[in-house]
Amino acid sequence: MCFLAFIERISVGAFLINSAEIYQQKFNMGLQETGIIIGIPNIITVALSPVVAVYFDRVGKRCYFLIVGFTFLLASHLVFYSMQQCPVTEQCFTSAWPMVLLGVGGTIITLTLYTSFSYVVAEKYYGTAFGILLTFSNAGVLIGCLMVGKVVDESSGLRVMFGTLHLTLLVTSTLGMILSVALCYYDEVHEGVLNAVMRLNDSNFTEVTSQEQDEISEEEKDKVVE
Repeated sequence: MCFLAFIERISVGAFLINSAEIYQQKFNMGLQETGIIIGIPNIITVALSPVVAVYFDRVGKRCYFLIVGFTFLLASHLVFYSMQQCPVTEQCFTSAWPMVLLGVGGTIITLTLYTSFSYVVAEKYYGTAFGILLTFSNAGVLIGCLMVGKVVDESSGLRVMFGTLHLTLLVTSTLGMILSVALCYYDEVHEGVLNAVMRLNDSNFTEVTSQEQDEISEEEKDKVVE
């Protein structure tokens, strides 16, 4: 999970820090337009976080959402990679759409990872677990910025630079999706802890695994039918 946070920060955080040059040189955006577009992921995080958090509390299924999040990241960088250099006399505002995908993916992944630790780590180790997670997350931003900077410095020409950059981030996003699928498979084999929900039972919170949640849902449907 920490390594997934590391990959997410490379694919999102490091890219956002260096994305101003992309929008100014590839899509001919001014400073104001660039600032607004770069802020789209943060706007999406503000709007989407409460909705996703409530869904996690009621339904669970965090592991599946983790795969969905990396799918959004992969789609975002794939769209960036496929977009051509904007004509000099035009501003390509369609380039804002990949930022929407990036914001949705980053929000889902971050919420999934941070809310899953209480299911896989003993309560007395919460502080240590979150500290390690933050370490990996910030290391992803650091190494990602160095990686992006190296790609930009060593590329000859804008087209090669942007192509190499997005291809690199495509690889990291694909790796994250593969690892998230592997994590979900491992989790399902071990009783689906990451997909569990917490229910209040006799003043104590009890964990309900994904299999038990499915059984509860079926029982509720039967009661409605009756």
